Amino acid sequence: MAADRLVEKVAHELQGRLPMDKQIDDAQKSEIRSLADAKLKTLQSKDMKEDEIVEELVGIFIDPPRQAKQRWWLPLAVGGGAALLTALGGPLVLGLAGFGSAGIVAGSAAAAWQASIGNVAAGSLFALLQSCGAAGIGAVAPTVAGAGAAGATAAAMAAQQGRS
Repeated sequence: MAADRLVEKVAHELQGRLPMDKQIDDAQKSEIRSLADAKLKTLQSKDMKEDEIVEELVGIFIDPPRQAKQRWWLPLAVGGGAALLTALGGPLVLGLAGFGSAGIVAGSAAAAWQASIGNVAAGSLFALLQSCGAAGIGAVAPTVAGAGAAGATAAAMAAQQGRS
């Protein structure tokens, strides 16, 4: 199927669904062309008939959030993966940066950072990382992981709400 013909069919179908006083302009046709060019090969590879391809493209213009609604789980998966990576990788990263259980490791990035700030202020990021390293655990990791998981859950719930 030629892209020009597809663009005209999608534009015609969209025009039929718009109020009579609205017309599809050249900018919108250009947007339809871009979408058709991007999606055509994918849709054709699914052995979809021409009318099914037109309907799929029309649906994207009429209900753009539909694409996001179909993937409500994605933010949850990304946030959960980030949380897991943070929880597992946090202690490792602290150690590699030089925040060790016996204190700041000489010659490390943490040592250079400490040398550049002089006296470490209580409650600063450096002090928090130093405490986490001295404890021998990535105490920061669960906090960051929890925040990431909470954000991902909120995003997934918002997407799910939009789906219903």
